[in-house]
Amino acid sequence: MRSREDFAALSRSRARGSSGPIWVVHAPAADPEHPGARVAYAVSKKVGSAVVRNRVRRRMRPVMDDLDAAGALSPGGYLIGVRPDVVGLTAAELRRHLAGAVRSSTGVRT
Repeated sequence: MRSREDFAALSRSRARGSSGPIWVVHAPAADPEHPGARVAYAVSKKVGSAVVRNRVRRRMRPVMDDLDAAGALSPGGYLIGVRPDVVGLTAAELRRHLAGAVRSSTGVRT
């Protein structure tokens, strides 16, 4: 997700969900040119240093890839945000919270 239109669609969207320290905003696909799921991450400086923030993103990417491969992501844009306590989550907890937040934002079973 890079265009202004993508982020404008996310700001207008009411499809939001959260689980633990993770929140998700979903904007359903309106452009048939981009039918798949597109993901952006919002990891603020409150989470930690640049090294810590990048590590959090790197931990979330394979989980989102797995959810996409399993068909758990509806087409459209996703904005994934985190609170500082995401740093202490185990891999299993991260996956559970991320899947739960996606499920509550889209209504799709994961």
